Amino acid sequence: MADYSWVALIAISAICWTISISLQRLVLKEKTSVIGYNALYGIIASLFFVPFIFTTKLPAQPEAWIFFVITIGIWVIAGLLQRLQFRHSDIPLQVGVATSEMAFAFILGIILLAESITPMKIFGLLVVAAGIIISGFGEANRKLLMKVISIILVASFFSALANVADKYTIQFFDPFFFGFFLFFFPGVIPLIFIKKESLKKTEELILKKKWLVAGAALSSAIAYLAVLMAYKIPTTEISTIYPVFEVLMLLAIPVSTIITGEKQNLFWKTIGAIVATAGAILILGI
Repeated sequence: MADYSWVALIAISAICWTISISLQRLVLKEKTSVIGYNALYGIIASLFFVPFIFTTKLPAQPEAWIFFVITIGIWVIAGLLQRLQFRHSDIPLQVGVATSEMAFAFILGIILLAESITPMKIFGLLVVAAGIIISGFGEANRKLLMKVISIILVASFFSALANVADKYTIQFFDPFFFGFFLFFFPGVIPLIFIKKESLKKTEELILKKKWLVAGAALSSAIAYLAVLMAYKIPTTEISTIYPVFEVLMLLAIPVSTIITGEKQNLFWKTIGAIVATAGAILILGI
């Protein structure tokens, strides 16, 4: 009998991620240090996993640790790019454009896994592209829009790559152990690049918005743990999980609007997100 418990896990993940990205947008749209925030966020999120990691049995295979290090490296880049997109873009635009993550997963599948190309999948790519274009309707500053969309697209590419790495690497590890290090290291490693003036902004962030950061970090930790637990179920595939998650993430548009109060061009961003999600479902053949 098929195990559909992953659906509940992905629903929990989508709800918690919606809360997290809305709170992150509230914090990062102010002029704070992205690297400082990223470190604070990563450390707080990793603390969620601490009580559960001491009984973890570690894998003996060298292959597991090689992919563990590679996955952390990918998440260092993906995490910083996500923070940048939260700084420069409201959530409704992100929901539509970030659907390209599934398109990138499809392209990576062709390149890395020799997956098949079908007319329906190509049509799905075109529909995703149309959704992204629609999301930008009504924006007066086209130059700024293109910059923001470029950031989201690059972040989506690395997020897709990171999720593919997660799905493979998690088979060797306990989700709590894996989750701890996948928040801690991507949060701490970029600190080597932080500047002195950014440390001051980080101190101000801790004093003024520590509860928003804590809420964003902890809800993100729960969202990520739920995804890892879904990945651990042998019958689940990324090609099934992705579209369910993205359809549920459409709820982020009204929720984030309530939390952040950002409503600019909301109609076109909502239509674009729905169109892009439909295209992603076509790509994955659901």
